Amino acid sequence: TGSMLGVASLFIVFMSTMYSPVVNSRHHMLLSRLQGANLTAAIATTTLAADADPHWPQPVRQLALLYFTSNDNRFLETARRAVALAPHSQALHREMARLCFQAEHAAEALKLYKRAVELYPNSALTRAELAYLHSLGKRDDEAAKEAAEALRLDKLNPHPEQKLRNQTILGLGGRPAGENAEHVARGLRKK
Repeated sequence: TGSMLGVASLFIVFMSTMYSPVVNSRHHMLLSRLQGANLTAAIATTTLAADADPHWPQPVRQLALLYFTSNDNRFLETARRAVALAPHSQALHREMARLCFQAEHAAEALKLYKRAVELYPNSALTRAELAYLHSLGKRDDEAAKEAAEALRLDKLNPHPEQKLRNQTILGLGGRPAGENAEHVARGLRKK
């Protein structure tokens, strides 16, 4: 009976600390997606998802996207929280860097792009985006260095869809910074 009590106790602890938070968080994420264009409702249900499973970065990432979309001043804090939950995710760092840049948080974008390059140093596009950000900050030497490395890596990449000529670097306001990422990198390399 003592061992049965121990097993039952472990089961209760597991259900309350591991299983339930995960299931509740996933449920709220689904509800958030069903909200459609209702940003207020989507933010509310995504917040519930983040609170239900505080170790899962996905709802925090989604909150950052929703705050960015709604021009909410909680965006930057939430973007920082998202990357803190996934410190080794290059994709998340790069995504939050792009959003920070679009939201005109250049210093945070620069920090996140640098970390994204550390996490995945062979990404030609991330390096080209970092070069572009350096150029806007009048850091021409860093821009030229990153642009040259982006172009070098691009030559090594056998995947046509990932070539810089088939990618876009977004400038301020979400407009393309140039014809394509290769064109931007070539221009920065020569400065």
